[in-house]
Amino acid sequence: MKKLFYILSFLIFNFSKLYSQNPVVDVGQGKIIKLPLDSITLHGSATPASGSSIQSYIWTKQSGPNVNPKSYGQGTEDFYLKNLVAGSYIFRLTVTDSKGLNGFSEVSLDVKPAHEPPVIDLGNDRVVIIPSPTSKGSVSIFGSAYDPQGPAIASYFWTQISGPSTATLSGTTTNFLSAKNLIQGTYVFNLLAKDNTDAYSNVSIKVLVSSSSTANLPPKVTLFTYKREISLPIDSTSLRGAAFSQDVFFYKWVQVDGPDQATLTNKIKDKVLISNLHVGKYKFVLTATSYPYGAVGYSDTALVIVHGIPIVNAGKDTTIVWPNISFTLNGSVSDPEGKIISTTWSELSGKKLNWTGQNTLSPNLQELDSGIYIFRLIATNDKGATGFSDVKVILRKPDISGLKPRKIFAVNLEPFWEIEDIQTFPQYKVFVINEQGQTVYSTLNYSLNPWSGNLGKDIKEGAYFYIIRDSVSNKNVSTGSLLVIR
Repeated sequence: MKKLFYILSFLIFNFSKLYSQNPVVDVGQGKIIKLPLDSITLHGSATPASGSSIQSYIWTKQSGPNVNPKSYGQGTEDFYLKNLVAGSYIFRLTVTDSKGLNGFSEVSLDVKPAHEPPVIDLGNDRVVIIPSPTSKGSVSIFGSAYDPQGPAIASYFWTQISGPSTATLSGTTTNFLSAKNLIQGTYVFNLLAKDNTDAYSNVSIKVLVSSSSTANLPPKVTLFTYKREISLPIDSTSLRGAAFSQDVFFYKWVQVDGPDQATLTNKIKDKVLISNLHVGKYKFVLTATSYPYGAVGYSDTALVIVHGIPIVNAGKDTTIVWPNISFTLNGSVSDPEGKIISTTWSELSGKKLNWTGQNTLSPNLQELDSGIYIFRLIATNDKGATGFSDVKVILRKPDISGLKPRKIFAVNLEPFWEIEDIQTFPQYKVFVINEQGQTVYSTLNYSLNPWSGNLGKDIKEGAYFYIIRDSVSNKNVSTGSLLVIR
């Protein structure tokens, strides 16, 4: 009878742990807002298990921009956030019940940036010289427009705002306006540019038409270099030009074409630094505007060609588990513009290895020790440009805390005594010992020879002890007891 009491107590305790339920937490679906709206309230709810009640709430930020927004109600169901910046966030609501059990759920918050309108540059006001007060003149105006957030310019539209007569316009839906039949006086023309999100902006320019002999001709502008070629990762270069005029004049560099907007430094000087370049062809023009009449001279177009770098993939980060101590790296390289002439692997961190095949795409690593290794694959093309990619290899010794021997072995109901995750440890030896200290079962690599509860003949029910020993170090890694019932 005493033995039956112990068995029932043992079973009830384990079943009560098995059927304890954590609180169920619900924070709803992901949220999206768009700046300038920078605040939101996240709502969560929790359902406790039967017989318990919710004791506490706590909201935490799991990921997102490295700026902590203002927040209120961190310990309640409703969590208010303010001063959010653009980016993707993950917030977690953790709930604790009266039994000390926890549950949590996470919700995403995507804060979209406010959209900026296109930026337009028409250059300086213009001066058109006509032979006499009754003559007519013409002018061509180039409008440079780009969107700082990337969408393409969808449309251009030129209009005449004012002037002594109505000019004859062509190219009004392009970025290049031609205005003819201009008479003496001042005209104002306006360019409206719209991107493919319907954001728009507009800029005006004045054109002075004069027959005065004191109005000077535009400066003559020339370039020192008409073409530059660079290869990434170098993403900057410089251009230089000069202007010639009997009057004072002012320089300005303008980008007229390219895959995206480059950064121009010192663009109002004769030498400009161009940076933030990407693969493709860029075109630039140097202008010189005379003072005070505003006559503008233009250089020929300068071309900057940016070549790409090899595309390198060192493979996916990988974790391997001891006793596996070898691994084959698997890299790939390509170059859309040129030809790959060399590849080289190197070890950046980890225990130094003696390995070969560094100039192949798939070298084999041997005799790895536990720890973290980082390897880099570098590729060079026929233009001398290089690209690289890194990969992480982790050799992990198995966590013995994963071993979970069953505490009760019902011989008539189960074919074998179960030890969870024992297959991960083929070097472990398992012993089962009775109350008299006799070994009734032992084996190396338990997953291949599990214990069925007998050894030649059926063993008696009762308490038994087990030992799990590492056959390499000859040290016990786990010990305990189990109850055999029939």
